[in-house]
Amino acid sequence: MDKIRDVDYTVMTQENIPEEVLREVDKRKEKEFRMTFRDGENLYICLGYGEKDRGGYSISVLDLYEAKNGLYVQTELVVPKEEKPVDRVVPTYPYIVIKTEYQEKPVVFL
Repeated sequence: MDKIRDVDYTVMTQENIPEEVLREVDKRKEKEFRMTFRDGENLYICLGYGEKDRGGYSISVLDLYEAKNGLYVQTELVVPKEEKPVDRVVPTYPYIVIKTEYQEKPVVFL
């Protein structure tokens, strides 16, 4: 898609995610998910990578831009470097919530 402009955004910390968004993320986090949530002023773009067998994962936003027919977002799951084995496996659920200005355009996940 032809990029019109890059879109400004903020990656939300867990403490700053609106309660209704956090509830929906919690419902979906065990499996991969993609969803959006809109309020009057903001658009929240949420992506989760499902259950992982240990902590240390992170998610990078590679691109977020506006095109004629939508907002395009691309993320990447960053896998932790191999460390010494752990005795107890504690599953984690890496996800990201991106806040940007509300727009009527659909969100396309790349």
